Amino acid sequence: MPSERSADLDDDPRSRIAFVVLEQLCWHMFCCDVILDAFSDVLGDVIGDADPNAIELAECANELRHDLQATYRAATEKRLGFAALSPAENATLTIERAADAGVQSVSNRADAPRCDAPDCSGSALDLGDGSWSGGCLTHVSLTDRDRHQMFNISGDHAKERADFLRYQLNRSTAVALVNWWHDMGGPQHVLEEAIRSETDFP
Repeated sequence: MPSERSADLDDDPRSRIAFVVLEQLCWHMFCCDVILDAFSDVLGDVIGDADPNAIELAECANELRHDLQATYRAATEKRLGFAALSPAENATLTIERAADAGVQSVSNRADAPRCDAPDCSGSALDLGDGSWSGGCLTHVSLTDRDRHQMFNISGDHAKERADFLRYQLNRSTAVALVNWWHDMGGPQHVLEEAIRSETDFP
């Protein structure tokens, strides 16, 4: 089924068909990329020895996925006047946002103020929670130095948690896609129906 984005296009049948096809291709490559990445260890064990080039499958899928998404954005910009994301690319962002939401931000996201010490051009140290030390690394108090070190440690751990959560979400998505495809029985029945409709003459 085409997305609402397809309905925003003009009534040119060729344009509508093209965007429906692009959406489907983006979805297919999203699925291939996520599954190949999540099951790379399993696939490597099974097909790695049989085909030394199999390791390149994931890289090729990822590259084609990004190329298709870029094509979709360029096509919507030309047709609609702005670059829109495909539903599949939105799904990618949903995974990213879910991973980021699972970890608190550990950055002030601002330029560090100058050190309070006279004639010092150094920068204050990030203490987290929007706070800065009064002095630079040379003039900072022992308390703020300890807070800065703890902030750095917590930041490293937060990034590790975010990376692990992103891996878990990608893996869960891949498992769900594989299970869905298995339950659907693949496209074989659709293929057979399409052939039958074209060859079932009265």
